[in-house]
Amino acid sequence: FILERREFAERNELKLGIIGQYADVLRELAERCKTFESHDSVRISVESVRSWLLQFAAEEIPLAVRMLSAVRFWGRSALSDALAFAVGGRYPGGFQALGLGAQTSSGPHLAYLWDDIRAKVGSGFRVIGSASEIQSNLPMVIYDDNVGSGGQASTVFSQWFGITNSDSDIEEEHVAPLAQQDIEKLRSIPILLVFATGFRGGLAKISERLTELTGNADIHGLIIDPGDLSCFRPAARVFSEPGDAGRAERAFANAGRIAIHDKALEKHWPSEKIDDRILGYGNAGGLTVFHYNVPTTTVTALWSTSHSEGAKWTR
Repeated sequence: FILERREFAERNELKLGIIGQYADVLRELAERCKTFESHDSVRISVESVRSWLLQFAAEEIPLAVRMLSAVRFWGRSALSDALAFAVGGRYPGGFQALGLGAQTSSGPHLAYLWDDIRAKVGSGFRVIGSASEIQSNLPMVIYDDNVGSGGQASTVFSQWFGITNSDSDIEEEHVAPLAQQDIEKLRSIPILLVFATGFRGGLAKISERLTELTGNADIHGLIIDPGDLSCFRPAARVFSEPGDAGRAERAFANAGRIAIHDKALEKHWPSEKIDDRILGYGNAGGLTVFHYNVPTTTVTALWSTSHSEGAKWTR
């Protein structure tokens, strides 16, 4: 036991020595992500990042630090500015804004951002809490923080219409069917789908789905900062050498497998489902972090649970 503990201490001492070489990088990361709020109100700090890095082998730590340096953190000001950019000057006569999904999902949760946006674009819009409040005389902006594969949003649209597409919808209950008069409004008003970040393929999927359901030809979509590339692809420019990217991918796959082990065990996930989530949902390899949670497409080793504005998020 003593020999094992000594070996463990020496191994951690070696790792801490390597991590110490990146003190400036860790301080910059902690400062950049300082508004992130974890489930137990612990902020991201140099100490917490250092502790997180210890899960990696000594030779993997420089690769993990490089990944952390590439994290795309979205604070409140960045998200509100993204939405302001999307709607600024687009609808001079006003519009209505609706968060995508159920009241417990991220879209409606972000309604408070519109208070910030008024200072940038004026107050000529109204924020509605559900699709049942749609007005027939105003264009509608449907917004959310991130779009991944588009499965969840497509499911919301299907449930609005009281139907199910077994080929694309997911087995989750999000919203109640709309009244016929509200469905008719969706068929006739201009609709803009807005996301801060995400996959363009996912946006195309949900735009096509909503167009198919409504028959509305005036449906458009916008992603402010698309993030289609896995961070392990050379085109993402996180790793300059393919060998480094491959080693980092293997290291983060191991870390992701450990991170979801308990949940996978509790939910009785088959091995195929686990293998599809060790680098983010669909192994997307994303590096987006919001100040209240992370998208499921973000690398699994970075997933977190947090409370923000009284709402609980688990990713």
